[in-house]
Amino acid sequence: MKRNKVNGPINMFIMTDLPPANWTKSYLSDIAKDGRYKLYTLKESDELVLKTAERLMAAEHGIKSGFLPRIIGGTKKDCDPVQLPDILLYVEESVCSCASLGFVGTAGSTIAGSIETMRKNNVCRL
Repeated sequence: MKRNKVNGPINMFIMTDLPPANWTKSYLSDIAKDGRYKLYTLKESDELVLKTAERLMAAEHGIKSGFLPRIIGGTKKDCDPVQLPDILLYVEESVCSCASLGFVGTAGSTIAGSIETMRKNNVCRL
């Protein structure tokens, strides 16, 4: 039986756009049912993702992220609600690129290619 060093389940981060309800009759369903593994996924509504997006906006990297955090040339009295950037994919790519046991991606996927590039360039060691 596969176990980590402290005899607990192996922690596994799953990056997929397939909701858990649709995992039936798939490899993901088999892993999810196996007590040897503890699965983790992220959603746009998770606190980590929301806080990261808020911190990105607070750092005023708006032009880099495609969002302008300030109104140029003055302030606006009736401000629209703040729209946070959609950063879930970037957070997932970062987590996958720093995985200590490796990464398995779909062949030909641009996301998998991005993660492999990050791994090759030692992004996690910066």
